[in-house]
Parts: sequence; C-alpha cells; structure tokens
Amino acid sequence: MTLSYDPQNSCAIYARVAHESTEEIDRQVAACAFRASELDREVHHLFVDNGASGMEIGPSLQRLLEMARFGSFGHLIVQDQVRLAKSVGLRIFVLTDLATAGVKVEMLSERTWPYEPNVFTPGLR
Repeated sequence: MTLSYDPQNSCAIYARVAHESTEEIDRQVAACAFRASELDREVHHLFVDNGASGMEIGPSLQRLLEMARFGSFGHLIVQDQVRLAKSVGLRIFVLTDLATAGVKVEMLSERTWPYEPNVFTPGLR
C-alpha cells in the first residue's frame, strides 16, 4: 500500500483563545475544517494554543512556524488574523515567516462571499 502525501497540498489549522475554552477552540477548528473540505483539502496538521494570550508566540504557533519552514504544509486556515497574534508587529512577523516558507494563509472572517478567501501569499520567486 502506497500513501501519497504532498506537503504543498496539505492543509493545517491553527486555533487560539486567550482564556481556556474547549468550546471556542472546537468552534474555530470546526469552521476551519469545513473550509478545508470546501477546498477539497485534507487537514494533516492541527495546532491549538488554548489559554495563550496572543501577545507572544505560543508553543503550538511556534511548532507551526517550525513545520512551515520545513515545508510540512502549503495551506493554513485560521479563523481570523487576531488568532495568529494580537499585536500587529507580531502578526506581521508570523505572516511574513509563513509567506517566506511558501504557505498560503486563509483567514475565514475576512473572506468575501462566495469563495474568494483573503489569502496572504508569498511574492513571485
């Protein structure tokens, strides 16, 4: 049996809440997973920082960035940009790091209808 896994077609989900809330994490993950299914992508990676402030890089976000640098996935779905980081400077750092790694980032709350995602993508190479 041969398993085919193409990291560039692989999808990751990131969810974060400042105050521990399994319900809110579950809601974010479900919305992101639904979007992945709309895109016909399999989610191979799930990163969750439950109880992380968003003012610094949480342990799961750090792991996500490391895996992105190694080319483990090509698409990241997140509820909104504040889930990545609350401070604009940190958010720019995270998005730039992901873009440099070639990861497309889709933020659900900033999509236009229908199916025109707000996607942060790297420049031409």
